[in-house]
Amino acid sequence: MNYVYLTDFFANYSLPTVVIAVIVCIACFLINKFLSNKISISLRASMPFLLAVILYFAFDMIFIQKAFVFSKESFYAGILSGSLSTVINGIVIRIIKGKPLSVSQTVLLIEGIIRGYVSDKSLTTTARAIEEILSTHQQNTKVHQLTEVIKPNSSLEVTDEDLEGVANLILTAVLKENKQEN
Repeated sequence: MNYVYLTDFFANYSLPTVVIAVIVCIACFLINKFLSNKISISLRASMPFLLAVILYFAFDMIFIQKAFVFSKESFYAGILSGSLSTVINGIVIRIIKGKPLSVSQTVLLIEGIIRGYVSDKSLTTTARAIEEILSTHQQNTKVHQLTEVIKPNSSLEVTDEDLEGVANLILTAVLKENKQEN
């Protein structure tokens, strides 16, 4: 991440977004570690985004608005916090497993979303293939293209509806992340 982007990030969303992302990352890491058998894969993939949106709304209502108000900006900041927590979680898991960190933040974000849907052996390869599709055909990317990349490496328990939901989540998160960088 470039210094200019980092200063723009803090100017637009401030430090609470990063703090919420770290809190969500820790919560998701603990939930995945202790309750991974009891939570469905689709919930685990969307959990960082859901928790971040909820926490950011709570933060915004308590400390900023001081009223029960839902704003579009706090929703976007929650999505951004969820994306950031997924990237942080991907970095932490790579460090724990001893893997190199020579991948982009988009690949880490995609890895965090598809973890559980795709086997660990093909996780990085699938994430890089999805990143390639998104970088070359970003405006014309269809959910079907992403599901076709995920499907060959997915586990047996994943349905087509789950894969479509994951593909939609990837599109939303990566597009929001790319808008923030530009």
